[in-house]
Parts: sequence; structure tokens; C-alpha cells
Amino acid sequence: MASVAGVAVVMPTPEIRPAPPFVKFPDVLYNKYRLAILYELYAAGALEFVQLKADLKMRDGALATHISTLESSRLVTPKKDRYGARERTTYLITPKGIRLLREFFEHMTERGRIINE
Repeated sequence: MASVAGVAVVMPTPEIRPAPPFVKFPDVLYNKYRLAILYELYAAGALEFVQLKADLKMRDGALATHISTLESSRLVTPKKDRYGARERTTYLITPKGIRLLREFFEHMTERGRIINE
């Protein structure tokens, strides 16, 4: 109970709701660059290395390292083919990558909704 100018005021008790359980996602998702790569591939379907590099404004080495991590987790897969005299690598998001990305964004959206209430 609070007091205002000597008058007792009953403060309403805020509604306390339990937070939804925290979902643990693979550590590979907790990186803004890897999330961006997954999202780009999800939105586009497939992209060449050079296009990902340009879209995300990343250097070759950094992008290659993050893609390698995503490949090791089986979230993206490379597809190599020949284009004229040169070989090009296109990356695709795997079904596992799609599922995890959707679950991650749904979870984070729900957390954001709860915070904004």
C-alpha cells in the first residue's frame, strides 16, 4: 500500500504470467552473419558465393568461414557446376536449415511480443 498526501492508496497488482519456456537452439544460429546467410538463402532459394558476398558486404574469408560452419551443421549445402570455363558454387539452405530458421524466428517473435505487452 502506498501513501499519497497522507491518504492510503491501493496499487493494482500487475498480472504476472509465467514466461514461455526458453528454447535452446544450436549455437550456430547465435551469430548475426550466419543468420543473415540463412535468411538470404531462405528468401532467394539459392545464391552464388559472389552474390552472398555482395549482399551481406562480407569479405571472402569471413563468408567462407561462416558458410563452412553452416555446412558442418548441415544447414546449407553447396552445389558446384561449370559456367563456361569456370566453376561456380551455389549455396542452398537445407530442409533442416529451413526448419531451424523458422523455429528460431517464431520463438524470437513470441519473445518480442511478450516483452512489448
